[in-house]
Amino acid sequence: MNIPSGLKCLFNVLLFILVGVGGFLLGKYQTEEYASKLMMNQLYGSASTSLYLRVRLLKTLHSGQIDQGEDMLEKLIDADLSTLALYKKIPPNQRNSEIIDSIRSAKEYRKAFPQHLVHPNIANSVKTALDLAE
Repeated sequence: MNIPSGLKCLFNVLLFILVGVGGFLLGKYQTEEYASKLMMNQLYGSASTSLYLRVRLLKTLHSGQIDQGEDMLEKLIDADLSTLALYKKIPPNQRNSEIIDSIRSAKEYRKAFPQHLVHPNIANSVKTALDLAE
């Protein structure tokens, strides 16, 4: 059977497109699945760390070590602010107002209770985060 060359060319183009779209969809699915698993693992890791720290803090407070409990909370605020310093990279018109409000809350707290000294290794990033709430 003799198939015209134009039809062969059309068939090859359609086959190429079909394989390409199929490969794209398969890759997209696998990437989304991997990204979803990665995000869930990060969420679980964050939740377990938060849980551990809260239990440790409660044990400290229940044992009557109020000053140590306050110090732990101050350091947790520092750690959160240090992480939120990266939020500076988000353009101001795309920033979430709730995140800025939480930073503002920490800034107001630190103004009211300035006695805490931020560890020098993270002082710049803490300041960067606090400066986001101007």
